[in-house]
Amino acid sequence: MNKMIFFLMLFLLGIMPVSMLYADDFYYNSTTGGVTTEEVWSINFSGQGFSLYAGGPDKQVEMDGLSDSSGQGLKISYRVPEENNRSITAELDGTHLILTGIEKNGRRINRKIRLRSPFFSSFYVMPLHFINSDEEQMDFCILEPLHNSIMKIRAAKEQDETLIIENKPVETVKVRITLPNFLGAFWRSYVWYRKSDGIFVKTEETRGFPGTPRTYMIMKNL
Repeated sequence: MNKMIFFLMLFLLGIMPVSMLYADDFYYNSTTGGVTTEEVWSINFSGQGFSLYAGGPDKQVEMDGLSDSSGQGLKISYRVPEENNRSITAELDGTHLILTGIEKNGRRINRKIRLRSPFFSSFYVMPLHFINSDEEQMDFCILEPLHNSIMKIRAAKEQDETLIIENKPVETVKVRITLPNFLGAFWRSYVWYRKSDGIFVKTEETRGFPGTPRTYMIMKNL
């Protein structure tokens, strides 16, 4: 799995509306190149904050964050225990993002990056004001944590679909995730979001550069 895209996907997870207050574990079958593994996503929402544990066969990442009612990210922190406890915190300061932390080699991070679009922390969970609105697309910025840089992402609705999970129908919206510039012609992923809360139910992802084998995820439990 390409590390940059793996962390990109994880950081795109913090845009749940703060009105959604619950804790739950979500289990997914993840298939890449014909090999299927199980990924567990534990999400705990409380007040304006969330905590997340996302585990797969090759990486464990711990995240904490704060977001406002519109999904705007206020503060995101993550730790990678398997990489000498590498950690980074991104905190919104007006129109800038303040990055602090420690890299895998022990070098300290202290940077200030100007934002030109709303800052979100994940596209695995979409705010309901987008999912259930007439708005067809949305541009936002995310942190690419491996290189401590900002990327602009575009989410564009494609169609409503009913998926069957545990023999039960789940109403979803299929959204294309891509880049808003010419690179969008070469890299894209698709995510199906549950209309009731915006959590991802199914994905078709490119977790790497163009040509990387596609990764397919499907939720196992409701």
